[in-house]
Amino acid sequence: DLGTEVYAVDPDPVSVVSIGQNISLNQDIQNRIHILNMGLGAISGSMSLNVDPHGTYASSLKRTCRGLSTTISVDIKTADGLIAE
Repeated sequence: DLGTEVYAVDPDPVSVVSIGQNISLNQDIQNRIHILNMGLGAISGSMSLNVDPHGTYASSLKRTCRGLSTTISVDIKTADGLIAE
């Protein structure tokens, strides 16, 4: 045990659920892994993300196919801002 903490950053809510399910399979380390449903960027703010609520297609800033049928607003933070929290 190195005592480390891991932070997984993903703006796609479908992916966040999948990550959480995977982490729950690793009970010995699950308390040290934190999932942040947000994005990282050069500046803090928010942006639109096109997502597939069924998880078939990868989310994208640009609507690349009809499967990306839902647009959500995603909070964006800088890495420095996140670390400062």
